[in-house]
Amino acid sequence: MAIENIIISDNSLKLIKLGFGYPVIDSEASYLFTDDQIKELIIAPALEEFFTFFPIRVTETKRTAPGTSVTVSFPENFIGLTHYSFVPYASSSSLSVTPTGNPFYTQSLVSSFGAGYGKFGTPFNFGYDLNRYQRKAYYDSLDNANRVWFAEPDYENEELKLYASTAGTFNIVWGLYNNDFDSACPLRKRQELISFTRAKYKRQIGDIIGLGNSGLPTEMDFQKLIDDADAEIERLRLKWSDEVITTVIR
Repeated sequence: MAIENIIISDNSLKLIKLGFGYPVIDSEASYLFTDDQIKELIIAPALEEFFTFFPIRVTETKRTAPGTSVTVSFPENFIGLTHYSFVPYASSSSLSVTPTGNPFYTQSLVSSFGAGYGKFGTPFNFGYDLNRYQRKAYYDSLDNANRVWFAEPDYENEELKLYASTAGTFNIVWGLYNNDFDSACPLRKRQELISFTRAKYKRQIGDIIGLGNSGLPTEMDFQKLIDDADAEIERLRLKWSDEVITTVIR
């Protein structure tokens, strides 16, 4: 998975470039990274990491029959699973006769003479109403004792394998990414994403200058760039880790 064709406004790009003294040092910054290179080498990796913490969540449901395997293809822009669960259908057992506390009739015998109460001209239902609750409890216990289900992601073939021993519905919450920087996150987190990307930008420039072959005409403290960038990156990673309850399963 790699985010390509980054879309970003000129204003957001300028805010990221502030990490290297834009607009005062614009010519020297452009000597190191063009705008397209910033998108490809800085912004794309920053977005990939951001979406690992805050993926775009999209829910999909898939019904399954008892003992049947089903595969679901990963959606476009898939980055991982954020959650999945299985909800069984009630009383999915196919057994037709269950034990009853009534000494005269089982449910199958009573119901074979028609539905309703007051059977055989009596005002009683021979414990039929109680038997319905017993039947449901019995079926539920069978389901609970024998139920097996799992969801297994197959990243090589880009599909999710589902299986359940009883009939039910899988609820799948996909984690997706977006190549549009300006719509990648809610407004309340926009400045954090800009700051994180800016720190990534400073870190890369610090690494290049530290090589000693950048050819820049100006002397710069590359270690300060690296230290400042690392501190900001670590601060935001810790903050985001504290905010998220469920990160993507990759």
